Amino acid sequence: NNVQGQVQYNNNNRVRNETASWQPYKNVDIQRVTQTAIIHEITHQQSQTIAKVVPWFLANMPSSYFNTVPEEFRLDHMKAVSAIQDANMDLHLNLKTHLPDGRLVLTYIRPGKADQTAARKGATGRILNLVKDLPWNHNAVDYLPLSRVQVFNSED
Repeated sequence: NNVQGQVQYNNNNRVRNETASWQPYKNVDIQRVTQTAIIHEITHQQSQTIAKVVPWFLANMPSSYFNTVPEEFRLDHMKAVSAIQDANMDLHLNLKTHLPDGRLVLTYIRPGKADQTAARKGATGRILNLVKDLPWNHNAVDYLPLSRVQVFNSED
């Protein structure tokens, strides 16, 4: 018989704390239940963040984005933005997608500026900095030349 129980004393009051028959008492079972609870908590939190990010994303990205970026990439972008938002991190992402034909799609997501006038003035500099950060290695065997650049700004 494995009977587990303990008696705790708090503020001179006797409190009996016994495990119920349905509670796990083996360490492996406790770990499994704890892991499941953590997964549930993270999933719930991420779902709440996604429920906020998706409507914002759909309302703020320009129609040209939705007309030119494939749905698979858009979903990846929303998942990435949601993950960053959920972790309370700065929105500074570099995504790399390998296409079946060997091409590589690099997606850079950066925070905007609150002042739209300043954002327009600084847009050229930000784009130039992103281009400078591209993985240029003309001597590499697997070098692929830059073939297209798309730039989108959210409305907010």
